[in-house]
Amino acid sequence: MKLYMASACLVGAACRYNGEAKTDETIRAMLARGEVVPFCPELLGGMDIPRPAMELSGGDGGAVLDGTARVLARNGGVDCTAAMQDGARRSLAIAFAVRPERIFLKARSPSCGCGAGGAEGVAAALLRRGGFMLDSIE
Repeated sequence: MKLYMASACLVGAACRYNGEAKTDETIRAMLARGEVVPFCPELLGGMDIPRPAMELSGGDGGAVLDGTARVLARNGGVDCTAAMQDGARRSLAIAFAVRPERIFLKARSPSCGCGAGGAEGVAAALLRRGGFMLDSIE
């Protein structure tokens, strides 16, 4: 059986910054069949639910990994860079353990964003660097 990984909010976990899910019924059905391992880089980095909305500052997720950009909370600029980097590293460790066929990520997220619709997030950039195939889901 093929295994996949997906942002936990896509399978219905209420783990987004605002305490909500962003359920994708196709991904949820894959979870029900035992084909998906859910993960949330922000929770893996030690962040709470709810938490302030965050944004990339000075570059994309790759630049954050390289130390030339940061991740800041929108409500006052609190620096969340270290937590985002830690969550990305933990996500990559899970991916190396699971060896998923593909990883489905929530679009327009400072951690999971990939592809069209915004800058690549921190976890997405590290997973891509690790050689994993990524798909973006609204």
